[in-house]
Amino acid sequence: MKKKLGKKWWAGIAAIAAVIAIPLMIIELTKDDEGPKVGGDGNNNCNINGSGNVCNGAPTPVAETEDSIEVSDPAWPVLPDCDGGTAVGAMPWNTDATKVRLIAGTDVRDTLTSERGAAYGHGFVTLSIGAKIGTTIQVLGIKPVIYANKKIDPKWVYDPLGGCGDSYQRILEVDLDKRTAKDAGVQGGDGDGVQPAGPKVRTVPLGRKFQVTHDDQAVVTVSATGCSGYFEWGIQITYATGGKTYRKIVGTKSAPFRLVGKPTKAVPVYTQGTADAKTLSRFESSTEPTSCR
Repeated sequence: MKKKLGKKWWAGIAAIAAVIAIPLMIIELTKDDEGPKVGGDGNNNCNINGSGNVCNGAPTPVAETEDSIEVSDPAWPVLPDCDGGTAVGAMPWNTDATKVRLIAGTDVRDTLTSERGAAYGHGFVTLSIGAKIGTTIQVLGIKPVIYANKKIDPKWVYDPLGGCGDSYQRILEVDLDKRTAKDAGVQGGDGDGVQPAGPKVRTVPLGRKFQVTHDDQAVVTVSATGCSGYFEWGIQITYATGGKTYRKIVGTKSAPFRLVGKPTKAVPVYTQGTADAKTLSRFESSTEPTSCR
């Protein structure tokens, strides 16, 4: 005859089963709740630069569109580092030379340009071209856009009468009279090909291989000349991204670059006579810019 199991025996078996189940539950809970992750926004949403949750899947790609290009505010008409040769013409709407007061640390050319003065015969536009984070663009071409070409003489010209050594630059030569642009490659420097500090000076021709990103920008110096009157002009950059081609204008019709060429009669030239001068000094007269000879 079989002996019936007592209540105490069954209670013991139940207690043992409960003890075994507890760690299994802990293991399962730990597996389901892995805690904070790295690479998201803290709300289980993946993002590229996130600092919250791990993104186990690939980040959402950034759309490459017309807005992918980034161009910093261009310097015009003076080279940023050192430029003792670019002259600027004061136009009929600018201040008389005798009323100009010199301020230490301020370039008269920058002042005149901000007041709609014009580069005299020649000037430089320094372009720093990049792309938004996560995108790549190819710079296909750069050319001038002419908004106005009139017969207006400068009232007077400021010439710094200085000079600097050549700097390492990627030069695009623009002829406003002919409406042409020529890629002149890399010029200047010591001939050793050493890159200056800042965005990279590219040596490859404009086209599909001329690629830039947010962290790998490129600098192009547009060297513009014009002799036949007064010009208001801009620059058209043609670029490709995301399989499509777009165009961006730098120097718009409402805020153009300005350049004036050979005057119809001689105009007075002024300069800064001494380092501590407070007013401009009359130097000579000019019948044409040096670049138009």
